[in-house]
Amino acid sequence: MLEALRLTHTESRILTRLVAQGCLSREQAAAITGSVQAHINNLRKKLINCGIAIVGITGFGWELRKADLEKARTLLTAPPTRLIRTGPTEPTKSAWCKIPPAG
Repeated sequence: MLEALRLTHTESRILTRLVAQGCLSREQAAAITGSVQAHINNLRKKLINCGIAIVGITGFGWELRKADLEKARTLLTAPPTRLIRTGPTEPTKSAWCKIPPAG
């Protein structure tokens, strides 16, 4: 499922840090990337489809609430899946099918 989100390297680092700590200060995020707000906004848009919300903390940074933290942990630890195109040439949500990992 994580592959289907198509996270950038920076978004993946931010999400990993959020899951590890539960929260992320602006200073910690700035150490990962200079354009923090843009990456957080893009990550929010991608995660909302999984029912995960990144919540802003005024004067501090961001956090994942407990239920969202568990969902994100599951997302990060799930075995990788392969996606194959099953529909038309124009990419749509229904044009992809998950293939479970071999083994």
